[in-house]
Formats: sequence, structure tokens, C-alpha cells
Amino acid sequence: MPACAIESRIAPPNLTIADITVPKNEFTFGSFGPNSSSYQDALACLRMYRKQVTQLNYSQRREIIDIITKGHFFRTKTAMKSPFGHKFYRYARQSDFAAERLSWPEYIIMRALYKDDLPPLYISHVKQTFGTAAIEDFSYQFFEYFPQMNDNTAKAIIPTPKVSIRSGRILISSRKASAEDNLWPAPKRKKPRSIHKNPDTPTTVQTTLKAHTVGRAANDAGNEALISAKEATKQPKSTSAVPNASALEVTPAIDLDARDILDRLPSKTFEGSKGSIRLPGTVCTLEESHRGLETKLGAMTTAFDTMNTTIETIVTEARADREGYNHVLSSIKDVMMGMADSIKDIKEQL
Repeated sequence: MPACAIESRIAPPNLTIADITVPKNEFTFGSFGPNSSSYQDALACLRMYRKQVTQLNYSQRREIIDIITKGHFFRTKTAMKSPFGHKFYRYARQSDFAAERLSWPEYIIMRALYKDDLPPLYISHVKQTFGTAAIEDFSYQFFEYFPQMNDNTAKAIIPTPKVSIRSGRILISSRKASAEDNLWPAPKRKKPRSIHKNPDTPTTVQTTLKAHTVGRAANDAGNEALISAKEATKQPKSTSAVPNASALEVTPAIDLDARDILDRLPSKTFEGSKGSIRLPGTVCTLEESHRGLETKLGAMTTAFDTMNTTIETIVTEARADREGYNHVLSSIKDVMMGMADSIKDIKEQL
């Protein structure tokens, strides 16, 4: 490992999805939902955090907490296609991968996002700077502090308070670790012993038995009082008068059969039919409108035939006068076109 862990018994902050600041620019970063790639990136970074946080020193812990909680790891749409577009890689490349500009927290976040697709040049400089580029899984040390958690989920629905790395009392060795010391792994932490566990001495056993006896007697007395209260509450209910069932008015149920509903509808008799067929009011209205249009069409057709006969008579009489003939012919065309449009409209309505 490239760094020394701070005091082995200092619990790291338990970061969750609720602690992450999501970018508001969806056009650049895309949406953030349970099925989005940004959400999966957040889960991957949280898993990587749990694997490595117990092995980071104080400044590195501050850096990775800042990266996750402020959402600096989120990838733009360009960075989702290639690691060359991520700002962490661009910062390292702009400095020609200088050792003082390389960051182990940024590297493990990049590994969480791109896995084995990082550029070989970037990996080689990280290995040269930190002594290794391999990432080991120390999540078991993290879960010693939080045994109730499960690494399969990020517990997005459980809001947690904002992380404050200054709230705890962090003890750092007075001897300043040099850069070479940060290349070595921290000693493996032993499982902390519980300080609240009392030894089973004779005095402790006797005290425990006395406390148990007194507590049990108190519980029995409380149960008897509770039972007496319940019986006193139930007794008035049993003596209360029950209303006479015969005094209640029963409303007869309304049972309308489909046939009864049809019998209540007004009858409509078609011409030429002996029986009567009951039709809804909407159908009757449509039939009346249809018949009215048919009547109008018949009247228009009769008028058209009459007009045609009149036109033939006028044409015969007007042939002698050429000018009168042309004038009459133009008027006749206008009348014919108007009648044709009217007949067309009536047919479309039918």
C-alpha cells in the first residue's frame, strides 16, 4: 500500500449516497437515478472508499472524502467514453505526471470508474511514485466498525448526517512520516476489544441475579395491574344496551335487471316493420338527422333537374343573340357550380 493509515482504531466516516452532492447540469453529466450510469459510478466509488479508507493517512482521507461528498468524481458525457476526458487524468497529464501532482485517492477513484481501462502511461507513473499500482481490498477492516452494513448496497434511502472529519479526536503520531514511510502499508489492525464487557466474577454474578429478581418482580406487578385495568375497561362494554335490530329500518335493495332497463326506454318503430325496436336516444337523433339530409338531397336534386330544363330552354332562345348567350352561359355555370358544391357537402354529411 502507498500510505500509512492513521491511528488504526479511528473509525472512518461512513459515507452513503445521501452524502454525495449531485451536479445540477444534466446536459453535461446526465441524469442521476437508480438506473443511470452516474448512480452506478457513485456506488463504485463508495465500494472503493470502503476498500481503501482504512489504509489512508489523514490528508488522503480528507482528499477522498472531499472527492466523494462534493461529487468531483462524476464523469461528463465525454469522460464516460474514455478516461482521457476525465479531469483527474487531464490534471495529471498537464503536469507531465509529476510525482507531486499525482494523487493516490484520485487514482483509486479512477480505477473504480474505469477499472482496467486506464492508460498504461498513467499507471506506470503511479507505480513509480507510490511503489505500487495494485489495489488491495481492506473492506473487512471497514466493516469491523460497521458490522450491520452490507457492501452489496450503498444504503441510499438512509440519510446520514454530513461528514465532519474534525468532529472526532484524531490522534496522529508526533513523528512526521516521510515520503518514503508513506509507501509502506500500515500494520494490520486487531479487532478491538469491548471495554463494556464485565468479567464474570462472583460479585458480578450475585449483583446480576439480584437485579434480575427485582426486575422480574416489578414486571409481574406491572402485568397484574395491566390485566385488572383491561377487565375494568371491558365490563362496561358488556353491560351496555344493544340496540333492537327490529327497530332499524331496512331499505330494500334496488335490483334493476337489464331487461327492466330496456323496457323503460321509449320504443321506436321503423317503417315497414311489424315489431318495435328500442334504440337509445343518440341513435334516434342520428337517424332523424340522416333522414333530414336525405330529404334535403331529394329537394336539391329535383331543383337541379328543373334548373337544367330551364337552362336548355334559355339556351335555345338565346342562340340568336351571341352576347346574350355568353352572358347567360356564364351565369348558368356559376349557378351549376354552386349547386354542385351544395350537393357534395350534403353527401359528405351523409
